[in-house]
Amino acid sequence: MNRQALLKLADILGLQYISASPSWLKASCPFASKTHEKGTDHHPSFGIKIDKQSHFFCFSCSMSGPLLGLPTILAFMLGKDLPEVREFIFSNENIEFPDYEEIAAEKILKPILKTTTNQFKLFHLSYRQISDESIIYWDLRYDLKENRLIFLIQDRHGRTVGVRGRTLDSRVPKYRTYSELARGDDSKAAGVWYGMQHSLVKNKLLVLCESEIDAILLRQFGVSNVWASMGASISGAQMKALKGLICPILLFYDDDEAGHRFKDKTYFALKGLMPLYHIKNYYGMKDIGEAYEKGTLKKILASMKLYRPHKIILDK
Repeated sequence: MNRQALLKLADILGLQYISASPSWLKASCPFASKTHEKGTDHHPSFGIKIDKQSHFFCFSCSMSGPLLGLPTILAFMLGKDLPEVREFIFSNENIEFPDYEEIAAEKILKPILKTTTNQFKLFHLSYRQISDESIIYWDLRYDLKENRLIFLIQDRHGRTVGVRGRTLDSRVPKYRTYSELARGDDSKAAGVWYGMQHSLVKNKLLVLCESEIDAILLRQFGVSNVWASMGASISGAQMKALKGLICPILLFYDDDEAGHRFKDKTYFALKGLMPLYHIKNYYGMKDIGEAYEKGTLKKILASMKLYRPHKIILDK
């Protein structure tokens, strides 16, 4: 963030003793009431690096991190959200995800008409212990012609912008995107997660998983907030959709090579922005679906730990 924008941010935050050099903005520490011995910072020890992607650091209390994470950390420590601060930072800070697929321009998805999706109907389902309540909550459908369970992909405003189907038999491909209904639009490239249309329950962590079935079973088990990436990959736009969330995140991907690689990449993109957790012990289960069916989800979730990866795993 540039010098002029950082001065404006300091004003929005209500910081005192503000000064700026070509490289740093210095001011009183916004965490002082919680982290400084006397609860004040009369001798400014807090600084924000003037750069394309800025970082903050307090020489007194050692609070530090990327500027994008400042609103989340303040929300946790002060017990309240700061929407004006969040909006200003996200409007002025450069956001890059070099390890993720990016799109050439902002993609605007056209909502799919209900008359189009109403060709799929489902009133009851005997598949992987999915309940009738889940059918209603997720608005699950069925493609009689192809014998596929239909997931309506909705954006954060609740508009249906995509249709995906999972086969209920052995046919391939296992998943099919009904691009003829969505005009070829790619909801992943537009930053959509399966489940993001549901409001997040406050003071609860958000679980990120891979498949729509994973999200359905986790919520059915009792997890309040759950989003699915719709596959073992994630777009840069989907990653940007996570920026600005003020809740902790649990990375609950499949216990396989792709899932571990996915987990590490997500961690390194989000580290410092919010508390990140992962599953320490899968107890021999390869994914959420198997754990749900065999009754081991409770102890698997109990193994949740703060995520501290031992090495970086990147795609070749």
